[in-house]
Amino acid sequence: MEKAEDGGTGPGMSMMMGNSMSNTMMPNGMMKMMMAMMAGGDTPISQMMSPEHIEGRIAFLSTELKLNTAQRPLWDAVAEALRANASSAKDMMAKM
Repeated sequence: MEKAEDGGTGPGMSMMMGNSMSNTMMPNGMMKMMMAMMAGGDTPISQMMSPEHIEGRIAFLSTELKLNTAQRPLWDAVAEALRANASSAKDMMAKM
């Protein structure tokens, strides 16, 4: 195992090993959310990230951003990219 200059493990290894260093690298709860996403299943985070919920996420983001009419055409392009990514993710999940 390669050691960092400070004598500890490198950032990647500390995250994999659950080292206390990982707590300083990620905001509170981020590691739990990442683990839930990797595990899949019926967790709130996995439901939120589901490709089937893309329209709800787009609507939520649009509302939160409080877009004006000048920003709407740019947002529409972002929304289409989100839809395309969700469709691709759904296809990939079906193949697993």
